Parts: sequence; C-alpha cells; structure tokens
Amino acid sequence: MTLTRRAFGGLVSGAIVAGTGCLGFILGDEAQKFEASPATISAEASGETGYEQASESESEEMRIERTVEGGGQERDIVAVNYISQYEKTVEFLGQEKRAAVFIAFSTPEVEILGKTLNPVGEMDNKELIEQAQGKYEGLTVGDEVGTRETELLGSTVDITKFEGSADLDGTEVPVYIHVGQTDHDGDIVIPIAVYPQMVDEEPETYTNITGIEH
Repeated sequence: MTLTRRAFGGLVSGAIVAGTGCLGFILGDEAQKFEASPATISAEASGETGYEQASESESEEMRIERTVEGGGQERDIVAVNYISQYEKTVEFLGQEKRAAVFIAFSTPEVEILGKTLNPVGEMDNKELIEQAQGKYEGLTVGDEVGTRETELLGSTVDITKFEGSADLDGTEVPVYIHVGQTDHDGDIVIPIAVYPQMVDEEPETYTNITGIEH
C-alpha cells in the first residue's frame, strides 16, 4: 500500500491567502515563504515497532507554490511542508506485505501579522483524513470507531480511529486509520497510520506517535 504524497499536499494546497504581509511581499520584491521543520519517528521508537523509512531520504520536501492577490497586485506564496513515511511488513491472508504505513506530516502555521492563515489547524481529525482521502484514489475512510488520548510532542492530543479500505496491489483491504494533530514550534504536526484490520498494529501506532520528534 502506497499513500502518495499528493494526498497530503492536498491538505494545504489552498491554505495560504494573501491580505497583508511583510513589506517586501507587499511591494512585490520577494515571494512570501513559509517552511516547516521535518517531523520524524525516533530511532528508539522505530526500532521497537519495526517500521522502516519508505524512501532513501527519511523526510521529503513538499513545496507548494501559489500566485495570489496582494496589495492590488499578484504575489507569489511558497509553503514548504515535509512528509516522513514509514512502512512495515505484516502477515495477513497468508501473505507478507509492506501493508502497514505510518506518516508524520508537518506544515507551517503560516502566520502574517499575527493571523494564522493555514486552515489545517482549524480542521478536526475527520476533516483532516477526508482531505487526504480526496487526493488519494485508493483510500476510503468510513466511520469513526474510537478516540484515545496520547502524548505528542509534549501535548496531550486526541487520536481518532476510523474504519476504511485501501487498495493493496489491486485488492481492496479493510483497514484502520488513525489521525491526530498538534501545534509545535510554529508548525502543525499530523501523524497518520494505516494498516489492515486483520493485524493488530495499534500498540505500535501509539509507540510511533509518542516517538515523533520535531
């Protein structure tokens, strides 16, 4: 199962709007740039849970560029997000497949003159995963089946669990999806886990969440 990065880029692709900003931005001298810091799983947590990074680079940059109206003129906006994706081989239906996925996604809060303009921070967990679902054809999110509090980067957050289905090598597989979010050091950090319902990866999911570094 591969959750494409465009799914998470869709969370913030329309996030930044221009009203007022820094002087250089208003005058059109420069693009307004907002960049997150990568969020990753600690080596201790990934060693315990057995998740491995899905690509050569642990965190991949997702750059979103938009041209918007500002000061009566067009201006360029750049948002730099990061996605760290991990996978684990699990056994189900008599097969071993890299079918458990954990993602740590970070996006800048995008603050101009004290006003936060990234709507991701205003979304609840259902809205977050529905945004991702809308950009990923192989993922279908169903009903909420539970909520659990856990520690994430020094804050107590609600992690919501959903039923769903995902395409795995052409086969529709029932999955569980966990999602939550927190604000940390000027970014919004979002953990997302997806794994087949036939395996119990919930303990590993929460170890990964509490092991996120940013």
